Amino acid sequence: MKKLMSFSNMIFIFAIGIFIYGLYKIYTIRQVLPPGVCPVNNNRYILFIGIFFMVLTIIVSYFEDKIKNNKDKVKM
Repeated sequence: MKKLMSFSNMIFIFAIGIFIYGLYKIYTIRQVLPPGVCPVNNNRYILFIGIFFMVLTIIVSYFEDKIKNNKDKVKM
């Protein structure tokens, strides 16, 4: 249980880090690009990876709660 809980927290922190990196990269590229050019197109994969890890965090947390509830039922 502890390993799974720390794993979901690590995934969450990793996802936030990727998302912040993606926003920083978009912000720095935006300063160089001419008006009318979308800076997200070249960095879309970074944001998708961050979103993927956020969804993975939700899924792992769901199973984490399921395991905890099953252990509580067995103790009763």
